[in-house]
Amino acid sequence: MKFDICKIKQNITLNKIIKITFFIKKIYEKLKILIIQKKEGKISLQFSFLKV
Repeated sequence: MKFDICKIKQNITLNKIIKITFFIKKIYEKLKILIIQKKEGKISLQFSFLKV
């Protein structure tokens, strides 16, 4: 029983990680578009910082 609960908890954590990763990817894509549109020093700097 304990093992099953642990497995369920792992799955929930995995789902959360996948959702967060997907969310970050979406933001990353939006940022990329932003940088292509406005090639300003500040935005480029922020983008480089996020890349690291």
